[in-house]
Amino acid sequence: MLNTPSQTDSRDDCAQALQCMEIWGGNTAEDAAISVPGIDVWVHARPALGSDAGGDIHYVSTCGAGKLARFVVADVAGHGPAVSEISTALRKQMRRHINTPLQTRLVRALSDEFGAVSNAGQFATGVFASYHAPTSELILVNAGHPRPMLRTASTGKWSIVHHTAPDSRSSFNDLPLGIIEGADYTQFVLSIEPGDVVLFFTDALPETTDSITGKMLGEEGLLDLVSSVEEKNVQHDPATIAERLTQRLDTMRGQPSDDDVTIMTLHHNGAGPSKQSLSEKARVMAKMLGLIRV
Repeated sequence: MLNTPSQTDSRDDCAQALQCMEIWGGNTAEDAAISVPGIDVWVHARPALGSDAGGDIHYVSTCGAGKLARFVVADVAGHGPAVSEISTALRKQMRRHINTPLQTRLVRALSDEFGAVSNAGQFATGVFASYHAPTSELILVNAGHPRPMLRTASTGKWSIVHHTAPDSRSSFNDLPLGIIEGADYTQFVLSIEPGDVVLFFTDALPETTDSITGKMLGEEGLLDLVSSVEEKNVQHDPATIAERLTQRLDTMRGQPSDDDVTIMTLHHNGAGPSKQSLSEKARVMAKMLGLIRV
């Protein structure tokens, strides 16, 4: 079980705190707690059939100033060594654009890179988020991926995060990575408050089939299940959402999923960006100059 941040301490003592210009993640099995300025992150990644690595990819990164953190959950069509190669390529692109403010530029680069290294006809869906600590805004791009879910602390209610960009209706926008070279992507802003929780996940969750009824859960069914799981949680604990949700889904299908499962939980802890010391600024500059590997 992952450790829970206390209400008085905005950072989990057992979480891995990312430093400026640091990238964490990959496509391997994981149960981890990560800390970035303003956000507590829990990642649950379970590759299919007990494998060490799978087709789901997860990443967390921070910029040089420590004010912008990025989160990625992607689902690659396929498994095995080929996906590991793609995971490495995506990490390189994230490192290249680690300080790029415009997230759509990052996603376009990732899509083109994916098309270059993947097999013909292979694609990946993904949800990309950048958290801007000074304004408490989460900037989202969705490349054909299941829509995230949001729990607002003020109401305790879960809802689906809808894409509200004005040109998002175009059939050529926001396609999965690798479909079309030079594909265009739109971004939209989600303002979050302290205590709010955002849930990213791969399609294994909404595609869960009930072993009794034979019906697929779907987006609305998953929303109802997440809400139900939370209603039974007397003290809301974002650190255990993935664990409790996975258990319910396994029970519903009568066995663990035969697909890769990834759940990323983001919790706004209310903390602002921390000030950098002279030594930290020097270390960041060394990373930017390539003297320290990112």
